[in-house]
Amino acid sequence: MTRILESLGDLATMALRRLPPELAHDAGVAALASVAGQRLAQLVSVPQDSRLQVVLPGIGKLQHPVGLAAGFDKDARAIPSLAALGFSYIEVGAVTPRPQPGNPKPRLFRYPGEGSLINRMGFNSAGVDTIQQRLVQLGWDNEACPIGINLGKNKDTPLEEAHRDYLTVQDKLRNLARFFVVNVSSPNTPGLRSLATPAFLKELASGFGDDLRRVWVKFDPDMEKPVFQDLVSAVAQLGYAGLVLCNTHRVERPEPGGLSGRPVLNLANQALTWAWEVHRGSTPMIGVGGIMTGKDVLNKVALGATAVQIYTSFVYSGPWVVARILNEIRESMDQADISSLESMRGSAYSGHVSK
Repeated sequence: MTRILESLGDLATMALRRLPPELAHDAGVAALASVAGQRLAQLVSVPQDSRLQVVLPGIGKLQHPVGLAAGFDKDARAIPSLAALGFSYIEVGAVTPRPQPGNPKPRLFRYPGEGSLINRMGFNSAGVDTIQQRLVQLGWDNEACPIGINLGKNKDTPLEEAHRDYLTVQDKLRNLARFFVVNVSSPNTPGLRSLATPAFLKELASGFGDDLRRVWVKFDPDMEKPVFQDLVSAVAQLGYAGLVLCNTHRVERPEPGGLSGRPVLNLANQALTWAWEVHRGSTPMIGVGGIMTGKDVLNKVALGATAVQIYTSFVYSGPWVVARILNEIRESMDQADISSLESMRGSAYSGHVSK
């Protein structure tokens, strides 16, 4: 039965790749959101191993470190199926206060030879009220699989009023999601990255109040090191839950937009290293960018990440990607006699904080 399901999953992935990228994405999400998709997803077997368990502040205990990054299920349509496929936590969005269509199409491009994607979606969102209604109807159990919300601003909101957009979305969804991620790092909304300043983070922190302990901040990999490390210090000092490192890499060729997948692995790992130099393990980190294998996950843990998120590898590898990555992690842990993921966090650095 498992081999039959794997074959069906591979065929479905191959079929979707014959479609234009955004059409394939929409079709995939629609399939996962359907009753039939949910039933098929529940047949996926995901390995269980206590050595893989991790704990993230503001999120809680996870059965393993592999979550789904923002951008896949932007409008909270397929959460039950995604959880059944094995993701230990799921980030929805970006969610904006008002609905907006995003940038003109085409805006999503595949480069299978490189294992990469370029997107310039531009925060296309059904809007916070629709997301709120869906999550209320779903009645999701955030203990079993925590849901996070990637917070965004509307394109036409002036930068000086941007903090209101982030706070509006968080306030409306505060009782429906487990954690939140401040997105000041997408390259596809004009001026958004200019909000990545200590002053703006401080303004937001004041607005989040007691909820700040479950709010993370996502940065981009394209900053100069001193600027980036000043922001890491601000996140730690202000009391945010942690860092999500990192968003897509801004490119102009072969298409303008944000690059994800295998080619950004080194840049994303560099961000983890630069952040560790600042906090030395005291600020939790979620590693994102370039993860294709279990080895990639273990490398990010060694560089200081407690957990990770994937997106592009899900697009290319299909519904079995989480199970495959977890099995690769387990095999590597067996070979190296590693007792837990937490025991190796930060092990790439001499004098790392022991756990």
